Amino acid sequence: MFFRGNDIFLYYDIFAGPSLEDIEEAIKDLRDRRKAKNEYTIEDQVDIKDYLGINFEYLQDGKIKLSQPHLSNQIVKEVGIKKGETRSLPALSSRMLKRDEHEPSYECPSNYRKVIGKLNFLEKSSRPDIAYATHQCARFCVDPKESHVKAVIHLTKYLQGTINDGIILDPKENKSFEAFADADLAGNWNSQTAMDDPSTAKSRTGFVITYASCPILWAS
Repeated sequence: MFFRGNDIFLYYDIFAGPSLEDIEEAIKDLRDRRKAKNEYTIEDQVDIKDYLGINFEYLQDGKIKLSQPHLSNQIVKEVGIKKGETRSLPALSSRMLKRDEHEPSYECPSNYRKVIGKLNFLEKSSRPDIAYATHQCARFCVDPKESHVKAVIHLTKYLQGTINDGIILDPKENKSFEAFADADLAGNWNSQTAMDDPSTAKSRTGFVITYASCPILWAS
């Protein structure tokens, strides 16, 4: 990351700053400097449309939508969800995932881990709504059971019904950094299985950090 003064910064190949005029001036200065040294040329591709598989859509009301329909479709296809199979929520609210040591193991754990990897990238990039469900399933990548596979299938059906969903950025100039956090205080506690599964005594923590009212970092 490179900074120009206190306002303009360059992250890989993306310029960001308080005004278009400042960004254009920074690009011009950098282009002139490279040209004078006979180095590589710099091309201005105007507003960002796609970056690392994330689509940028500029809405009429000035908001910006970030989404990854291509990756969501990839996951749906890889899991084998049929057309029309959808769920209204990413996970069952009535059941917590646990080790289920007495259930049969999933016959192809590498596929399970591959899907979880894609879900992790999706939720970290544009879908914080699936963070909790994704990380619940990710806890069992070493030895996934049939119940964990069913949870991934449920989550993927939710994705199929929300393929084009993503983050809506609506910057507010009067806002700065804000942090929101919560914990469930051993919400997975189960006295019947605690002796075999100590993870039931752990708490689930979640947070969202925003800047100018836009989410920039989240975790579950």
